[in-house]
Amino acid sequence: MRGFSQSLTRVTLNGAPLNDAESGELFFIDLADFMSTAGDIQVQRGVFGLSGIGGAVDITTAPPAMQSAFTLQTGFGSYGTSRFTARYDSGLINGTWALTARYSKVRTDGYRDQSWVDMWNYFLSLTRFGENSRLRLVMFGGPEQTHLAYDGIPKSVLDGGLTGNADKDRRFNPLTYPNELDNFYQPHFQLIHDLAISPSTQLSQTFFYFSGKGYYDQYKRDRELYEYYLPDVVLPDGTVITRTDLVRQRTVDEGDAGWVPTLTHTEGAWTFTLKGEVSLHDAHHYGQVTWAQYYPPDVPPDHSYYDYRVSKQVAALAFGAAWNVNPALTVSGGLEYAYRRYRLYDDQLTEVNFTQPYDFLLPRLGAVVHLAPDTDLYANVARGMREPNLRDIYDPQDYYSTYANLAPEDVWDWEAGISARRARWKARANVFWMNFSNEIVYAGALDENGVPIYGNGAQSVHRGVELDASWDPSPLFGLDAMLTYSRNTFTHYQQYNWDGTVSVFDGNCLAGYPNVLGVLTARTNLGPVRLALIGKRVGQFYLDNTQDNKDNPEARQQPGYVPLVNPAFTLVSLTAQASLPASLPRAIGLSQIGLELRVNNLLNQKYTAFGYVDVEPLFIPAATRNVYVGLTLGL
Repeated sequence: MRGFSQSLTRVTLNGAPLNDAESGELFFIDLADFMSTAGDIQVQRGVFGLSGIGGAVDITTAPPAMQSAFTLQTGFGSYGTSRFTARYDSGLINGTWALTARYSKVRTDGYRDQSWVDMWNYFLSLTRFGENSRLRLVMFGGPEQTHLAYDGIPKSVLDGGLTGNADKDRRFNPLTYPNELDNFYQPHFQLIHDLAISPSTQLSQTFFYFSGKGYYDQYKRDRELYEYYLPDVVLPDGTVITRTDLVRQRTVDEGDAGWVPTLTHTEGAWTFTLKGEVSLHDAHHYGQVTWAQYYPPDVPPDHSYYDYRVSKQVAALAFGAAWNVNPALTVSGGLEYAYRRYRLYDDQLTEVNFTQPYDFLLPRLGAVVHLAPDTDLYANVARGMREPNLRDIYDPQDYYSTYANLAPEDVWDWEAGISARRARWKARANVFWMNFSNEIVYAGALDENGVPIYGNGAQSVHRGVELDASWDPSPLFGLDAMLTYSRNTFTHYQQYNWDGTVSVFDGNCLAGYPNVLGVLTARTNLGPVRLALIGKRVGQFYLDNTQDNKDNPEARQQPGYVPLVNPAFTLVSLTAQASLPASLPRAIGLSQIGLELRVNNLLNQKYTAFGYVDVEPLFIPAATRNVYVGLTLGL
């Protein structure tokens, strides 16, 4: 959202955080086909308390069906894609219980060479309805196996420099080792309790636990043996080998547990909210050299080159209040205190141990002026803060890493806007100004695991305008539109390079932030058929913080120079859904028959979705035109 990375967007499921405790990243691949049982999804842009710098996404699982049903879904698409889902809903049993169970299997060869995915997933929800309460036990998870494909390719390969066939070469995956695989399993357990204590007081709380265990293998060429705590190898002829090709395996075994309560009370014109969060994270990380072209003969197999543990404790308490001053004015405000603490311990190789605590105090204030029953004017200000990622402070997996005492990211977000609603349309306009200090910014590169590298200490400003609207002139036709225009620039930022030089990026645009984001959707209903034509526009963005070597014009004039820019692109996609007339499925003993068609990238645009710099600019190619066809059967 607003161009911010996913690590800056707080994502929760039934109130429980999904962002990785150590990196803030999201790994939805561990939740195969989860959206088939998702319910309400709420999106908020801008600062949202702890960790929600770019915004927040709150996903809830779908409420249980009140009628018994058994549904089968299957589908096939381009690149060997297949999907199968079986779902059972018990309906309401004895006015008290409801059960939902789902099994999904998803497989695809992927657009890029060797980018296949094979995974299955289960979902189980048991709900008990009380007179004034609802209790849900939710369990989901499933193993995934994926061939890694995170490395980009140079423009010469995009243009057909490998074989002379650009359509073939743009699908090239530099990770050619067949066993460059990610294997992971992350089962989740949630207990969700909603209680109406009184007509004016409600309590919602989620207890959660999820574990995760998995590993991935990487083939690395010409590596220094000492980087893996391995001695030099002396060949029989006396030759000393200091570098070797090798295969390394990286493993994590982790667990997260927590409690997220929310208490709401209404008293006259006042509404009070008290929210909390307590969570514990513990992980064991270890890496092993499983094969080497030159493996020291006196070293046991599967030599460990890192082995350490990490824990993280989180505690937060937020108080909010909203006051309806009069029918034309509502004022709201709140204050959140949050505590987060990293602990790195039990490092078996370097014996580095440390504890790094962070404290945050986050105020917010807002007001809404009701200009008319369906027109509102609003303004708000909020402070957001976020701790650095653990491996930005110290990376035990990197031989050369040293401890850095980094300051937390700090932003003040000022926003104002107007919204209007009428019988057939609604519209909203919003302006924002986000003033950062110690911003954790994308450095324009990926590490060896495909994870973005970040820098710390930047002062920057993100400002922009957001417009969104919907128009339904008739029951048969409607339009939805969203447009964001923003400018994201450094006011002060110096990057200290490995060679001792200093790069000054004052005034430059931040890497990775497109200046334009837009979506336009036209939808229509033609009897039982629902059609949607979706256009998406993403503006250009810079690959690193040099703003395409703005201060180095000589480099830009070199023959064959490739701009450090990911070009803007426009995509058009088509979706169609149809439910056959009820008489037809009944005639063959079914309750429903549904058909689905999705055509992504309808105009077959050849574009790159992302890019970064590793000596030269590298780009991640996106899929060309692809099709998916689905069938739903209700039994």
